[in-house]
Amino acid sequence: MGRLAAPVAFIAVLLAFAGPAGGTRASTIHFSLQGYANNVKVVAPLVGPWQLGVARIRGSGTLGSGQLRGVIVDVTDPLYSRYKPASMRAEVIGYSYVGGAHGAYTKLTLTVEITSAAQGGPRCEPGTRGIVTLYDSAAKLSNGERSEYVVMGRWAAARCPTFVQGWTNEDGGPRTSPARGGPPHGGQWAVVNIRIS
Repeated sequence: MGRLAAPVAFIAVLLAFAGPAGGTRASTIHFSLQGYANNVKVVAPLVGPWQLGVARIRGSGTLGSGQLRGVIVDVTDPLYSRYKPASMRAEVIGYSYVGGAHGAYTKLTLTVEITSAAQGGPRCEPGTRGIVTLYDSAAKLSNGERSEYVVMGRWAAARCPTFVQGWTNEDGGPRTSPARGGPPHGGQWAVVNIRIS
């Protein structure tokens, strides 16, 4: 009887972590995000001057236990006046969740559908679907900031190139102003909160 108790306890722990990812448990995921980037020079991963300027993203939602509510809003303010400001609003229509051992990180992959867009290009209209990835971790980068990030893209049929973007707390170097990353005053930053209840 004693030899069987340990494997049974181990299996129970595995199911607790697998529940939210498979969507079969009564767990609820709450998420929120904010991101900021002030790109001033075309340096990889940027590829063109239309990507320069300030890009902001925010969102929040509740997923699981019969709920699927979430909204993402992205606004860009180009550095050069020859490019028009753009904005996009999307709703969450699906998700997957992965949690690291001992709570080292949580990663939430959201499937989103655009509900409105302005100046996103002719192929960025309501109904277009894409992916937003959120990563929440207290692990530190070399600059001392949290290793959180937000990545938006993978739009269906290669649509919405204006809204293929990313936010991180890494130092941006000559690409961002200021060069240092991290909230609230860095040239780029991301704040991600993912909580399971």
